[in-house]
Amino acid sequence: MAGKSTFNLPFAEAEVFFKDKLGIPSERWDDLWQAEHAKGFMVAGAMQADLLADFRGAVEKAVAGGMTLPEFREQFDDIVQKHGWAYNGSRNWRSAIIYDTNVTTAYQAGRWQQFVEGGATHLMYVHADGVLNPRPEHQAMHGTVRPIGDDFWHSWYPPNGWGCHCRAVRAEAGEQTELPPGWDVIDQKTGAPVGIGKGWDYNVGQAGMDSHHAILGEKLASLPAPWRKTLYGKLASRLDPLCDRYFHEWGLAVAQDVTQAGRIKTNREMITVMHIAPETIDALPLTPETTAVAISDKEWLHLQHAEQPGGAKRKPEHVLSREDALQLPALMRNALPWWDTKDGRLLYVFDGAEKAGKVAVAINYRVRGGMFNSVRTALFVEPGDIVQGERYRRLPAGE
Repeated sequence: MAGKSTFNLPFAEAEVFFKDKLGIPSERWDDLWQAEHAKGFMVAGAMQADLLADFRGAVEKAVAGGMTLPEFREQFDDIVQKHGWAYNGSRNWRSAIIYDTNVTTAYQAGRWQQFVEGGATHLMYVHADGVLNPRPEHQAMHGTVRPIGDDFWHSWYPPNGWGCHCRAVRAEAGEQTELPPGWDVIDQKTGAPVGIGKGWDYNVGQAGMDSHHAILGEKLASLPAPWRKTLYGKLASRLDPLCDRYFHEWGLAVAQDVTQAGRIKTNREMITVMHIAPETIDALPLTPETTAVAISDKEWLHLQHAEQPGGAKRKPEHVLSREDALQLPALMRNALPWWDTKDGRLLYVFDGAEKAGKVAVAINYRVRGGMFNSVRTALFVEPGDIVQGERYRRLPAGE
């Protein structure tokens, strides 16, 4: 198992990766799946907030290099006794799994961030020495050098299973090798490439650098209402300013990516705009599969043009300006939710003295890449002339 002998130098990126996680209750280890583990902290079977918080505090010390496995086991015993927690497996096995998995993933996620921000172009897969029962497939990957953006690292960036201590190190372009035979053959029992544990075929480093908003929406939607409300508050208070900035940068990049003919290029990339408040979700006539509201680059551009798909045409004064469109997350968060009973759409309505308007969101809208709550239209209208008649029903907003 990993300890100070393996990860002997804590570093800021690993600590930040762990601190950014939101505590999420879970009954089984796969209640969070792949990238969700990079954004959520869980201990299988820990459903109480105070129990989860105590485990989080102990693991945070371990990730920061302030606790060895024997020391962590003492904390584990204290936490179990304090809360009367009944867990599966032996004490040594369970405590080691919690310790090793969190320390290893934080370390590897932090290293990935260093590779990316340090401008690494190629990485080498290095099999861990001294493993009592080495996996032959991991040994076969030893020495593989591929570009950092290669598909190989999407699934084979370590760790690649429980107790895996393989790692990646920086390499040069001249060291690049061919991909090992069978590297992407899927094991039908696990759904992952042969040699990778079930649920471990994702890049924890890349997931760690992605947005909480995009990754945790589906999980938040499935949680019991009290937990959903608590986590929504934490997500909003910590990350909404970052979401605003990221969305603004994304929009500028979309608008500037033009072809030689001067046309803006789109690829239907989806970006998260906001999350639906728990109180609003509970009042909807249908159940969203995710709390996240998203928009594609193509739809975002349509918001800014009078000519709309299907031949519809808007008055210029009703169309969002580029600056308005760049501030869409804040615009929607400060609006009030309504339900359009005729069209079956969630509306976010803002009705100010100078600007009034509404954003229409389709719940559980299937697009390329999955199911989203998708922004379909947004426009300005005359103040006081937004939602009229019995077809509109006011919904509760978040606190």
